[in-house]
Parts: sequence; structure tokens; C-alpha cells
Amino acid sequence: MRFPLLSKSAKSDGSDGPQIRLGRRRVLGGVGASGLMAAAGIFASAAPAAADSDNCCNLANKPGSAGYTTMTYCRAHLSYLWGCAMSAYLHCSCCETPGNAKSAFECQYN
Repeated sequence: MRFPLLSKSAKSDGSDGPQIRLGRRRVLGGVGASGLMAAAGIFASAAPAAADSDNCCNLANKPGSAGYTTMTYCRAHLSYLWGCAMSAYLHCSCCETPGNAKSAFECQYN
């Protein structure tokens, strides 16, 4: 992708009008900040990330519900697999099957 190089001074090629100089870093920085804000808006959740019965996973099916399964089953049929950290030492693996039908998680100290 190429962005036009613009300058505040009049062009030296004889064409009319001044141009504005727009640096690559400023354009890419704006695109990056806008993209970050858009992603935050899309993926933000009203659910708190605080620890509860599924630690930091925020699973569709909490432990003890009919939709909760073993991590072995979930990994064999997974749709989503992600990780989260409860602290600098406690890390969890989180899993959901297609359609959030089954959920599982496991945590370990590293």
C-alpha cells in the first residue's frame, strides 16, 4: 500500500497549490490506534474478567453445568482454545466446542 507524499510548500514541478506533508509513521500510527479501538469495541465484554468458578476463562458452560466436560474431550472436539493468566505464575487453558455446546478448562502453576 502506498500513501501519497504531501508537502506544505508549493510543489516544485509547477503544478498549482500547496500540499500537506503526511509522514508514514503518522498515517500508520493513526491506522494502528483506530484498529486497536475498533478491536476493543468488537471484542470487549461486559462480563468481568475476575476469577470465578472457571477462573479467568469466562466459559459458556461453567463447571458443574451439563455443558461442562473434560479437557481431553474438549481438545478432541474443539472450536476455540485460548489461555489466560490468573497471576504471574498461574496460567489456565480454556476450551469451547462448536456452538459453545461443551466447555472445559485447566490451570497450572508455572
